[in-house]
Amino acid sequence: MKKIVAIAALAAAFAAPAALADHHGKKTFADIDADANGAITLTELQALKPEVTAEKFAKYDTDASGGLTEAEMEAWKAKKAAKAAQDGAKAE
Repeated sequence: MKKIVAIAALAAAFAAPAALADHHGKKTFADIDADANGAITLTELQALKPEVTAEKFAKYDTDASGGLTEAEMEAWKAKKAAKAAQDGAKAE
């Protein structure tokens, strides 16, 4: 019995870091959507990124629902990546 418990504990120890590493340290939409309602509120986003203002949030909440859908979040990420690429090109 002790052998089974030891093996289970060892398996759990190896599985936990692998599960945490799946997203390479980045939060997924589901991770941020704390109440799992399919939309990220300003409060949920500010828990991860406190610097996000209500004005910036509203800019990307294109349907004015008070929550960002996964598509709205992807659009925000794409715009941010394009700006970073443009800024990087200017620096070269």
